[in-house]
This record gives sequence, structure tokens and C-alpha cells, in this order.
Amino acid sequence: MKAANALGWDLVPAEPNEQQWGQLARDIVMWLQFPAPHTGTSLHNHLESCGTLRPDWLRKEIPDSAAVPSKGTIATCIYKAMLTTGRIAVD
Repeated sequence: MKAANALGWDLVPAEPNEQQWGQLARDIVMWLQFPAPHTGTSLHNHLESCGTLRPDWLRKEIPDSAAVPSKGTIATCIYKAMLTTGRIAVD
């Protein structure tokens, strides 16, 4: 396991748990349900209004700008959000 961690692998539950789908990932999906333009600025405004912490990696992936992020970038951010809240400590 330590070798896998050194390579950037994480141990996460096989089935997503409530912590994983109930935080940042859920708030990103909620933002996609709104009819407003899906820009970086609208995402960051939405997360701020939800009181959701915005990690540095999210600010890099989807900057607070008028640009519309690609579907692949959004999917990657949802995946990363679920992974970062679902990590299991390995000794």
C-alpha cells in the first residue's frame, strides 16, 4: 500500500459513501442543474453561497472567470472531490 501511495494512488471505498457524494461533488452537480451559464465565476459564486470550501486544486482546474469549463474538466473535478473526501488512511 505504501508503494501505491508513493505512486499517487489512494485507497477509497468501492461504493461512494455519504461523505463523498454529500459535499463538494454534490455542490458541483447542483451547479450544473441551474440554468445560469456554467462559467467558472458562476461555479465559484455558487460554492461560496453554499458555504463550501474551494480547494486550491479546484481554483486551478476551474478558474474564477467567464470561461466555460469543458465537460471533461467538470467530470474530473467531481471525481477529485469524491476522492479527496473519501481517502482511507493506510499505515
